[in-house]
Amino acid sequence: MTLLAARLDSRLNDDGEIVLLADQDRRKWNAELIRIGLHYLNLAAEGDEVSTYHLEAAIVAEHSMAKTFQETNWKHIVTLYDHLARIKPSPAVYLNRAVALSKINGFEAAINAINKIDGIGKLVQTQYLFPAVLGEMYAHSGNRAKAEYYFKIAVGLTTSAQEKKLIGKKMMLPNQ
Repeated sequence: MTLLAARLDSRLNDDGEIVLLADQDRRKWNAELIRIGLHYLNLAAEGDEVSTYHLEAAIVAEHSMAKTFQETNWKHIVTLYDHLARIKPSPAVYLNRAVALSKINGFEAAINAINKIDGIGKLVQTQYLFPAVLGEMYAHSGNRAKAEYYFKIAVGLTTSAQEKKLIGKKMMLPNQ
């Protein structure tokens, strides 16, 4: 929680709009909270047991330790998600793993991984993050028609004005 709290001041801009991790001003991250979070993560790593909390904290730690978004250790994050999936598999874990995988193996690999998630058809129709991420992956892969299809589903599923605005901006971007 400390590692997540360290980034709170950079998650929204002055207009209250969502700022994605890649666009966050890391100078706004609270270095002291990151130091404390890493300290406690190291203390927690001394036992023989690895829990979902350890793995989730380690993923956040990887993001927190990277000086820039581009310097994030995506391979280690994918490995941590692999371990997390073995302990507590869930569609959300697989979705987040696919996002990390896109940074290593590209957007098509992420799309394939997402489409292999059990129940993806229903998840796309009921939980906005699944179509939002698919829209993002298709936009980056150059398939604008599929990107817009999934973005429209995502907009219809979320009740958050900020999320609708963010997805709307992504819909307006030129082919990526």
